[in-house]
Parts: sequence; structure tokens; C-alpha cells
Amino acid sequence: MIIDSLDGIIKSAQEKGMMHRLWCPLNDQGATAATSTCGYQTWGRYLPSFTIPSMGAGISGAWMTRFSSVIGNSGVVCGLEYSLGTLTVSTNAFAAGVSMPTKTMRLNGITSSVVTATQRAFLVATAALTAATPTITITYTNQAGTLNRTATLVLPSNPVKNTAFDIIPHLQSGDTGIRAVTGISTSAGSAGSLVVYGLLVVGTTNAMLINSVSVDPILTTMPLWLMETNETLTIYQAATNYQTVWCAFSAVAEY
Repeated sequence: MIIDSLDGIIKSAQEKGMMHRLWCPLNDQGATAATSTCGYQTWGRYLPSFTIPSMGAGISGAWMTRFSSVIGNSGVVCGLEYSLGTLTVSTNAFAAGVSMPTKTMRLNGITSSVVTATQRAFLVATAALTAATPTITITYTNQAGTLNRTATLVLPSNPVKNTAFDIIPHLQSGDTGIRAVTGISTSAGSAGSLVVYGLLVVGTTNAMLINSVSVDPILTTMPLWLMETNETLTIYQAATNYQTVWCAFSAVAEY
């Protein structure tokens, strides 16, 4: 694997080039504050997402080697994002999305192919809701493949577009992630849409004022995920304010 050593990373950069991107997504709505019944910590989803481009013949994917962001007084998570299911609030109608994929992962010097579950899972208002403290029930398959588990969140009234509610604290006891979503329903509401997004984390930063603090992905003890063509990276920010996030990342090819 290219990522096994600095020599391998340098060899990949010399032979295949590197992917360098400056990426500036925006949340222009802010985020509705979370409560203890819907994730505790307030999050917002930032757009546009970034689509991993085609990388050429013989290249299986790319490894994130550097990630940084500049934003005030908040934390940022960058993840490979998967749409697991959608609820149309006006009709209380659920549409299934994808399941979390089988991915190549590098952890503690070992590379393996694993059936993934979400590292982070968010319930996102992709269109502003008209709903008075709706109770949202999510039916899911957990990280071990157990079916028909449920998570229940009570949202604040009328959350604005791109508010993201953390689902993980509301999973059934003993569950740590979601493989698939099999149902979403609401107790109230006449407009809006909710989507469950699952993330595999490829980069994080923490900032106070405008001083970004980040640890490059290859230096962490977190899993490294091979980013593949047409997969999507999305930014989530832990804050109620709205602004542009200035992100920069670099990646090398695996071949």
C-alpha cells in the first residue's frame, strides 16, 4: 500500500501527482440549536460538497494526507458522506437511500476491506421544516448487522435548512453506528425534508477565533479511508452561526 510509508507517499506523488484542493463551502442559514433530545451539540451542514474526481486507469482511490480549515470558534468534521434515507415531512413518506459501503481501511499498520458503519450520523433538514417539536423515529440496522433498531429524536420547532442533528447519542443501548436506515417517520409537520447522512471521517479541525488546529490524517490513530471516484466529501461545523469554511486538503493515489 502506498500509505505504508513516507517513501510510498512520495513515490505516489512523483509518479501520479497529488490532488490539492482549496474548497470553500458555506452554510448561509445558520443552524437551529440542538437540545438534549436531539444530539446535545449544534451542527450545520456546509455546501457544496466535493466529489472525488476520476483518477485514471490503474488507480483504486486516494488517501487524504493533509486536511486543514479556517473558521472561527468551532470544530469542523470532513467526511465521506452517504445518504441513507429521506423523509418528506408533508406526507410522512420515507425513501430508502444507500447502505454504508464496503471500504478499504488502514488502521494500526493493517490494511483491510471492511463492511462499514457510520462514524458520525446526522439527521439533516435539507429543506426548512414547518413542524412543532416533531418526534422523529429512525429504524436502522446497527454496526453488527442487527435489524430493526430504533433511534428517537425530538427536534425543536421549525429547524432551519442545513441544521444537522447528531443521531449517535440516541441509538439503542450498545449501538455505536448505523449500516442502513430502513425507516424514518415524524409525529408532526406540514413541510420540509429530513435526510439521514452517514459519515466516514477523513479530516477534523478545531479552531478558536481564526487559529485552526488540525492533525494531518496520516498522523492520527483514527482509521484512514480510501476515497474512491464519485464519492462525496462534506463539511459539518459544530456551531449555530453561518459563514464560509476555508478548507484545504491533499491526497495521493493508491495504485
